[in-house]
Amino acid sequence: MSNVSKNLIDEFKKRYFELNSRDILSRGYVFDEEKKSWIFYGYNSCVELLNSSVLTKNRMQVPLDLFDDSQKYTVEKAQFLLTKSLIFRDHSKSNVINIIHENYKSINFEELSLFIQDKVITEQHLGALNNRLAELLTGISFSGNISRHAENVGNLFDGKVQGRDHFVDIMESFLKIYYEISQDSNVNISKESYDIDSIDLTIAFVAAHQTTMQLIVAALFDIKNFNLLPFPCSINALITEVSRLHPPVLSVGRVFNQDFEYQGVSFKKGDKVLFMTGLANFDPNVFESPFSFIHGRKKRPLSFGAGVHLCIGMGVAMSIASKVVQLIVDRSKNFELSISAISEGFSALGAEKFVIEVEKNVAIKK
Repeated sequence: MSNVSKNLIDEFKKRYFELNSRDILSRGYVFDEEKKSWIFYGYNSCVELLNSSVLTKNRMQVPLDLFDDSQKYTVEKAQFLLTKSLIFRDHSKSNVINIIHENYKSINFEELSLFIQDKVITEQHLGALNNRLAELLTGISFSGNISRHAENVGNLFDGKVQGRDHFVDIMESFLKIYYEISQDSNVNISKESYDIDSIDLTIAFVAAHQTTMQLIVAALFDIKNFNLLPFPCSINALITEVSRLHPPVLSVGRVFNQDFEYQGVSFKKGDKVLFMTGLANFDPNVFESPFSFIHGRKKRPLSFGAGVHLCIGMGVAMSIASKVVQLIVDRSKNFELSISAISEGFSALGAEKFVIEVEKNVAIKK
């Protein structure tokens, strides 16, 4: 086992047992007075309700009167565009799904392997790899340091907004990416003054920056922590169990669109619901020894959400993580991993600062 300073699994344990301790009736859901929202974390209830027709997506509605006149236009414009995106639309159809999957077929992994050639690999290396990956998947050649804006917008989805001014800064970053994509994509802007494909590509570009990196680091952590070399299963099966133990998506928000009774509890139309799908991966009623690595589990983890609105990049993120992890392990089976800082948001957990040490002068297999 690697001598890591931070244990990724312990961080998820804390979240799960904190919520479970509030569930006095052991129903798999509780009402949060502070958020004025129901919080579901039981596996079966998450699957049943997210696949039902009684829910609608929770729209972004931040009151404009919270901002001064110089900020209102930015917030109003960005909020309008975000609510049109695939993460807030009730239907999941998007041309971006085809764009990403077609671009994925053309990715040159020999190019990506150049980002992990050094003896010491840090978050800067994998961050650069993710930035290039995001460009390749979306097909956009960005100018300037657009990755900073993508990381900034990621704070919104990870639940790490730090006050009003930070929120405005995030909205400015979102518009920066959107305008660059809409100008590059050569798609005519509609009469409504927005373009769905450009909005969805913006979301995809932001999402591609963190998900794959976190899966890579989590996989390396589990390989050392659970002594998984040689691999006890295929690399794809390994990454699936890694994604269960370290879900990149912790929560999805919904709203009841009608009065509804579930397990003897009456929910009202308009009630807010937060589904902690990531924590549902640790439901002991579904997963035996939920904090242990056991490949080949029968139940599918809810690592990328649940229901008809699964993350559109799930397959691509899992596949790329598998390939990069294999490259690193092929290069050095005696690698060492040290995690010095955890990135904690309400909707995401993962390694923020880390060092991967690999053997020197050992060629990466292509």
